[in-house]
Amino acid sequence: MNNELTDPHGRVITSLRISITQKCNLNCIYCHQEGENGKSKREISLDTIVKITSSAIGFGVKKVKFSGGEPLLRSDLEDIIAELPELKDISVTTNGAFLAERAASLADSGLDRVNVSLPSLNIEHYKKITGSSHALPRRTHEF
Repeated sequence: MNNELTDPHGRVITSLRISITQKCNLNCIYCHQEGENGKSKREISLDTIVKITSSAIGFGVKKVKFSGGEPLLRSDLEDIIAELPELKDISVTTNGAFLAERAASLADSGLDRVNVSLPSLNIEHYKKITGSSHALPRRTHEF
């Protein structure tokens, strides 16, 4: 019996993306929150994430990416990563607002990669896109 997962085009699926929270610290114009009805934003539990990932490994999954909302709003993200079975690659997609204070502990927990979603380096554009009252830090030098 073949335990590999395939998509409708016959491609083998080796990666899994898990949205671990709907919460976000920004209000980006491209996040429409369809299906949201104002109810409490429940989060998937650590145990459920580990069970899903463990099951997926049995079907050939080698990589997992955590997204959200903003995954770094989960205070237990390091615990989630540390509890995962062995994978080839564990990554997170973040808006980066909390990355400086969490980068070391995330790396120590076993995180391999970080994708930072940055809609603009222009402070005014950033504010318009994210709805954020706090802007990006000003550059102190040219790139």
